[in-house]
Amino acid sequence: MAKSPGQRLGSQAERAAERELRRQGYRIVARNVHVAGGEIDLVALEGNTVCFVEVRSRAAGDPGSALESVGSAKRRQLTKLARAFLHQRGLESAPARFDVVAVVPDPTGGYRVSITADAFPAQGRYA
Repeated sequence: MAKSPGQRLGSQAERAAERELRRQGYRIVARNVHVAGGEIDLVALEGNTVCFVEVRSRAAGDPGSALESVGSAKRRQLTKLARAFLHQRGLESAPARFDVVAVVPDPTGGYRVSITADAFPAQGRYA
């Protein structure tokens, strides 16, 4: 089945995010991880910290920041997914955090990528 323009942009944004994360020293350990009824875009290691990465593609001129686009419901969902991922792998005691990567197409045909490390704390009842 052919991807929609939005799906193509999302895939390209995830690849651009992954390249920038690697360039900055992250080690990508999983992509598009399905757990607990949802999906984590990227899971990476920075040192011994497990980083759950939410990739947000933004058109130039979109109002608000990529971080602002990750609302409280999405943060709760990502927390649930991260806990399930860590539990499945026996990593409950590993240091972990949530990073948000903004990917914006630039006029040259490339992308501007910015990483917000430790973008928000775990959310929900068990935070």
